[in-house]
Amino acid sequence: MIHPIRTLLILLFYLFTSFSIFCQEYQIPHGWTVIEISELGSIAIPPTIELRDDNSYLTLAADAFRDNFSANKKIEVIKPTLTFQPKGLNDLDRDAASKFCRILISIYKGENGEFLRNSEVMSLTTSDLQAINEYQRQEIEKDFQKIGKDAKLLKLDPVKLIEINSMAAIHISYRRQVMSQPPVLVKVYLFPNYDETIEITMSYRETEQQIWGNDFETVINTFRYIN
Repeated sequence: MIHPIRTLLILLFYLFTSFSIFCQEYQIPHGWTVIEISELGSIAIPPTIELRDDNSYLTLAADAFRDNFSANKKIEVIKPTLTFQPKGLNDLDRDAASKFCRILISIYKGENGEFLRNSEVMSLTTSDLQAINEYQRQEIEKDFQKIGKDAKLLKLDPVKLIEINSMAAIHISYRRQVMSQPPVLVKVYLFPNYDETIEITMSYRETEQQIWGNDFETVINTFRYIN
């Protein structure tokens, strides 16, 4: 016979554990900045990252809100891509220039129905994913041809379907190298949504994975899409 009190305690334990995990998933680390992007959503970045100063954005309100944990900044997109880079690169800091990482947020606008509805993403078949994989391989190799023969694709992982804050995403990851420089790890997240697609691309040198790896995993999990 199952004891009702014991069963209730077990259920409460699992509910509390699940709630704790849910809360941790959305927690912004101390000292990070939440970037609110007009008509798109928001994403949090660590203090080791800055927004590239290339007139691709307009600051509407710097530090409009600050608490003990994080600052909020609002920006309005002017160009279709926002670029984040090592902190200090805007000021030509030598230490920042010695590192390499990028977070690109690109917005592709289209007509109604030009892209998948986000609710359709998780229904993509294995053959659909294989087709996406092959298409990405061809596109990457085309880009490398523009760079020159010294650029090469080292590895392309199978495409995955994931979910981030209730938004379905197509996840693409690969390793690339230019000449004898350290290989670069690249992760691409595509969020199609009927008349637009948001693409978030994260990259860093393999030798700097301890610097950027964990933070970049947190960054993508703070992305919130408002449409």
